[in-house]
This record gives sequence, C-alpha cells and structure tokens, in this order.
Amino acid sequence: MNAPVPHLRLAALYFVYFGYVGAYSPYLSLYLQSIGHSAQAIGVLLALSQGTRIFGPPLWASLADRSGRRLALLRFTAVVGAACFAGMLVTTSFGGIALVLVVHGLVTSGVNPLVETITLGALRDAVARYGAIRMWGSVGFVVAVMGVGWMLDHFRIETMLWASLALFAAAAVFAWTLDEAPAGARPRGGEVRAVLRRPEVRALFAACFLMSAAHQPLYAFYTIWLVDHGYSKSLVGWLWSVGVFAEIIVFWLMPRWMTPARIAPVLAASFGCAVVRFVVVGWMPGSLAAQIVAQLLHAATFGAYHVTAVAFVNRWFGEAGRARGQALYASLSYGAGGMAGAVASGWLWDRIGGAWTFVVASAVALAGLLPLAREWRMLAHRRDDVPPSG
Repeated sequence: MNAPVPHLRLAALYFVYFGYVGAYSPYLSLYLQSIGHSAQAIGVLLALSQGTRIFGPPLWASLADRSGRRLALLRFTAVVGAACFAGMLVTTSFGGIALVLVVHGLVTSGVNPLVETITLGALRDAVARYGAIRMWGSVGFVVAVMGVGWMLDHFRIETMLWASLALFAAAAVFAWTLDEAPAGARPRGGEVRAVLRRPEVRALFAACFLMSAAHQPLYAFYTIWLVDHGYSKSLVGWLWSVGVFAEIIVFWLMPRWMTPARIAPVLAASFGCAVVRFVVVGWMPGSLAAQIVAQLLHAATFGAYHVTAVAFVNRWFGEAGRARGQALYASLSYGAGGMAGAVASGWLWDRIGGAWTFVVASAVALAGLLPLAREWRMLAHRRDDVPPSG
C-alpha cells in the first residue's frame, strides 16, 4: 500500500523555497547595480551562479539515486546552503560575491531537483496532481516578490538579502518535517544512457536549453529595465507577481484539461508565446498595459512549459532514474542554458541596449522550436511517454 502524499508539508516547502527565489532573484541585479557593478559584471556574476547548476544537479542526483537517501541530501543542501548564503551579508566585492554565489550555488543546486523528485515519487502515477502542489511555490514567489518590492521602496536595498536568508532558512526547517520514503529501484548507468540516446529526449533538452537562455535577459535585467523607465520598485514587484499569478492558474488548471494528445502542442505553444513576450518587453517598456500582457504570458513561457517538460522527463526516466532525469533537465536547461544566456545578456546589454537584447532573446526562443519540430512525430504520438491526466 502506498504511503499517503504529504501535500501540506510539500506545499509549505515549495512556498518558502520559492519565496526565497522571489525575494532574491528579481532584485539581485538591482542590488549588484546599487553597489557599483556594471551590467557586464552583473551578467558574469549571474552566469557563475547559473553555471553551478550545470554540475551540481547531476552530482546530487547521482548521490540520491545511488544512496536512496534523497531526503537526507535535501536536508543537507538546505541547511548548508542557508549558511553559505549568509556570506552575501559580509562582502560587496566582485571576487567575494562570485565566491559566495559559486559555493552557495554548488551546494543548493540540488535542492529543487531533489524536491521535485521527492514530490513526483510521492505522487507516483498521479503526476497530473503535481501542479496542485507546485503552485504553492508560485504563491510563495508572489508573496515574497511583492513584499520585498514594497520594502525596497521604504528601506535599504540590503533588506532583500535578509529576507532571502530568512526564507531559505525556513526551507531548511520544512525539509526536516518530511519523512524519508522507501528507496525504489536503483538505476543502472546504461539505462540512463539509453534514454539519453533517444532523439526525442535530446530534442527536448536542446529546446529547454534555448528556452532557459532566452529568459536570462528577463531574469537579469527586467527590474533594472523598468526602474530605468520610471517604474517604482513596488510596481515592478507587482508586475513580477502578475506573471506568477498567471503561472499559478496554469498549475491549477492543467490537471483538468491536459491530456496525452495535448502535451506536445502545449509545449510548442509555450515557445511561441516566449517569442512574442520578449519583443513586447523590449519594445514597449513605457506601456504598463503591454507589460501586463507580457507578464501574463509567463503562464505559458514558464508554467505550461515547465509542467510539460517535467512530465516528459518524469515518464522517460521512470521511477529508478527520476532524480537523475530531473537533474539533467535542470542542469542542461537552467544550468547550461541559464549560464550561456546570462553571459550573453550582460555582454549584449552594454553593447546594443535593452531593446535589442530582448529581440535576441525572442530569436533564441524561436530557435527552440526547431529541435521540437524535427522530432515532432515522436513527441506528439508516443502515448506511453506522458502521464495520465487524472
């Protein structure tokens, strides 16, 4: 008999962990700018942080799959990660911040894949219910991004560091409320390599790399872009929240309307929405209405995209290789794609300006459709590769 799914505790963990992301990620570039770092330096620092997600997730996932102690590793990475993050409070130099971001990133790069793996393992065949738990991470992001945006209009910029640290520490606390599930079958390296040799798997990972790279100008410079065009920090926080509210709706609704036949078209449509979104962000910064529309498109460019990508990876790699599959997804997309996009966006921002940097981001998202189109038949028609809808 399967153990009951700890919905409330998993939802609380998602809430505080992504609350940390909401307090930290949208405002880090603004903080770095306020202490005197250039756009190119900011791009390099963010790239270093993203680069740790290339190597960290596969390492932690391999340890998790081999040992079967996924929860123990989650607790370790959360506790040590909170301690590492405290280093941001004692240095403002490029070298000091780079060191903190690299060490913190290496330690914590396994947190999200491990949480995803623990959650998907608890759900087993009911993967469609994943969105109902994951949406609480989006709620936490909204609460944090709006709260910190308000605080930065009234208090010093360093406030975001203290808020981020408090939320990450809370995530470490909630990780200790979960129970270790019985270990499943241990994956064999040959099985994982066999999955990676499938052309549709390589096509998905290539597309995810490009989608993540395309988002980096938004994640790195959207706050700066809008503040430079006269928006208050609290209004910027509200705009970030609009996007995540749209994402929450997608997480809530997808179990109701997602079917095996729809999963590949929804994934492709998310790339098309990204093409439109980045052009609007770059060329209509003075229009609040246009920015609201662009942020609403986050429902597709992250919400629908992430759920469909996770569903494909979850089924392809199976129970035994789930941690490694999710880690590879995080590593190749958010890690490698994020690092490449962060470096490129920082370099482009100083040379061609924000508007044209977002045009390049739009072109990269469009390029992400190419590998999907090449393997469309396999992605769209392999019914065994998608989760049940109920």
